[in-house]
Amino acid sequence: MKKVITLFMLVCLTVAVMAATVFKPGTYTGQAKGRNGTVSVEVTVDGSKITAVKVLEHQETASIGSAAIEQIPGRIVSGQTLAVDAASGASLTSRAILSAAEEALTKAANGDISQFMIKRQTQTAQKLKDEQTDVVIIGAGGAGMIAAIAVAQSGKNVILIEKQGLLGGGDSALTSTSVRGGGSRLISKLGIENATTEDFYNYLAKTAADKNIAADLDSLRVYAMRSGELIDYLTDLGVPFGKFNAASFSHTMTDGSAPGTHVVPALAREVVKNKIDYRLNTKAVSIIMNKGKAAGIAVESPDGKYNINAKEVITTGGYSANPELVAKYAPQWTNRPTTGAASLTGDGILMAEAVGADINNMEVVKANFLCYVLHSGDGV
Repeated sequence: MKKVITLFMLVCLTVAVMAATVFKPGTYTGQAKGRNGTVSVEVTVDGSKITAVKVLEHQETASIGSAAIEQIPGRIVSGQTLAVDAASGASLTSRAILSAAEEALTKAANGDISQFMIKRQTQTAQKLKDEQTDVVIIGAGGAGMIAAIAVAQSGKNVILIEKQGLLGGGDSALTSTSVRGGGSRLISKLGIENATTEDFYNYLAKTAADKNIAADLDSLRVYAMRSGELIDYLTDLGVPFGKFNAASFSHTMTDGSAPGTHVVPALAREVVKNKIDYRLNTKAVSIIMNKGKAAGIAVESPDGKYNINAKEVITTGGYSANPELVAKYAPQWTNRPTTGAASLTGDGILMAEAVGADINNMEVVKANFLCYVLHSGDGV
């Protein structure tokens, strides 16, 4: 009888081990279509679990796609599931990585892998400790990162928050042709005349007048006068500006590549270099007021809600992805197709407006639209 029981236990143990052996141990690859091309993923497994995930090849947009490439593999391994949240702001690349990983796991399958397709329970959000800083900045696109770097280099403490899961997820990353400006070192180096900051201002003012645009000339002058300085700053950070078109005051890359693929990574490196406290997947909910002055912001993150108290609040980001604001302030662009960043929903504008801040120049919006609106309102 004892031998029978022992044999029965051995059989049960063998069955349990076989049931746990889901994969044929080894390294497998899979591919899927991403935003810009094929994404190739390598998955390593032992008999029962995923031990490593690595993106081998891709053609995804720098900074935007890189967020998914950095985050998704780790989420798969830590959760032991493909049912993980996409990297905010990089959904197409996230889906490609997950699809490629599923193909690799299917090749490795020695049984049913359905348990690796189930979403795991996440930790319940908890109340976090409020923070205190000198300056808090909403939005980590080009403008937000430059502002944060300037604040940090002035000796003040700064916290930079971004609702997406990456630095540089705004329209700066999608700059595909050129960056305009006058009076840069490159212009002088190329020996080009009549392209000073004053010339650039005159060009912009004349363009606005010719198109019957009621431009804010004071703001336009500030923009023009700082433009060459910005080009020089980005050049010093390693952005390879090498060509200049005097007819349009356009600075382009030496190799003709998209400026955004250089500008955003360069700024992100500078944020890290300056040890700036930046917080991704952190959304501003409202501006905190104290005696009529901005005193911080309320935020929410995957870990919970808390306040960031600050002496100054800076909001950045446009509104081209908010149909209601487009219809209100720039109706000529309503329902036009666009390749602009989906994150530009005007959160900072709405929060500032809610606490009584003045807003102006709202009719001016950058949106990467796929058409040109004539003065008659017709598109071509």
